[in-house]
Amino acid sequence: MEISKGAGMERASRIWRILKVFTLIKGKPGIDAKELAEKCEVSQRTIYRDINVLKLAGIPVYFDKGYHVSEDFFLPPVHLDLGEVLSLAKGAELLSRQKGTPFQRGVESAMEKIFAVITTGVRDAVTREASHFSPAWEPTVDYDKCVPILEVLETGVEENRTVRMTYNVLSRDQTTERDVDPYGFLFRRKAWYLVGHCHLR
Repeated sequence: MEISKGAGMERASRIWRILKVFTLIKGKPGIDAKELAEKCEVSQRTIYRDINVLKLAGIPVYFDKGYHVSEDFFLPPVHLDLGEVLSLAKGAELLSRQKGTPFQRGVESAMEKIFAVITTGVRDAVTREASHFSPAWEPTVDYDKCVPILEVLETGVEENRTVRMTYNVLSRDQTTERDVDPYGFLFRRKAWYLVGHCHLR
């Protein structure tokens, strides 16, 4: 398929404008559509479409007396040396084997971002060095089916909330309903355990 020069220029112009909208919102939290339209020399309707594109791209733009981008969308840049990147890569490899846990999704996403910004030389060195260390440790439990449960427990830990759960006592083949205050998770003997306070105890 062939794209005309005019269409290509128009598309490039729109991309630059959308990036400008994002930069303006990030640099001046609370800016409104009218000011964005004036600075970008387009209509407010066009600005609304551009903001919708940013949202569809996963950028957390929200409106509260003006437009804002969530403060935690970007973290301050850090400088890592080869040893630090290698350590993160091997740690990520271990955690990525925890299928279905928040760790798997988080570390895979984080390492993709790190490998996207480091130089080709560092990337090749990390890949080469990482191949020299192959831990045999593997979890015995696949948590893919437990994702909804883990998400509820993780929310309970973060928000200090009591969670009601159905608990199966394997030693007595008994099922009970319990209210638990989740404190965190402990990895032991190739499986994850919930640490918390049971209200029945």
